[in-house]
Amino acid sequence: MIIKYRSNLTCGITAILAAAVMCAIIPQQVGLETTARFGVTSRTIPYGIAAVFAICGVGLMIQSLVLKKDETKELNLKAEVPALLMFLVLIAYLFVFEKEWPLSTAAVGCAALALSKSKKWLYYVIVIALTIAMYFIFVNVLHIRLNSLVFGLLGL
Repeated sequence: MIIKYRSNLTCGITAILAAAVMCAIIPQQVGLETTARFGVTSRTIPYGIAAVFAICGVGLMIQSLVLKKDETKELNLKAEVPALLMFLVLIAYLFVFEKEWPLSTAAVGCAALALSKSKKWLYYVIVIALTIAMYFIFVNVLHIRLNSLVFGLLGL
């Protein structure tokens, strides 16, 4: 399936939506100090960045709709399936790595190799070996606690 879109218009709408989301979450994420009565506060720069996003988005939309300076591009969804799968693997990794760090990290590395169509088995072995080595360096040398059911049951 091929999707055609106008690049400046799409980017402009995305920038305006990003600015709106930023303006919505700034009060929750950036505290307001009680000593500031006027002038620059801790929210000034984040709101300024959101305003720049919105202004650039409006500029792109004007360039697309009024000045007619826009390119129509095509997005082949069939070619983007590996990227979407990698995105889903990374989302799953966010939820799994706290429970089982070595296996989930090795699985993400091997999934990345598989999605890039790597056929050399040695690359997979290297990823798994480096993940195990990093686990033991973190746990035994740096004394950083990483959860692992497999190595925990083995007493390693």
